[in-house]
Amino acid sequence: MISQCVTVGGSRSYFVDMLHGLLKFDPADRLTAQQALDHPFFKTVLHKLTTIFWYGLTQNRCF
Repeated sequence: MISQCVTVGGSRSYFVDMLHGLLKFDPADRLTAQQALDHPFFKTVLHKLTTIFWYGLTQNRCF
């Protein structure tokens, strides 16, 4: 699942892109908390992981 969001066509992964935005030296260039929460990382990767986790719980599987 996560591998779908790591480099596609040479582009950075969603996670690396978000980190790049959060770790900028100049605070004016940095992502705000709201921008980080709206980032595709949280919209796709985290959603997929949550879905997999809850599906596992409903199927009585151990993690």
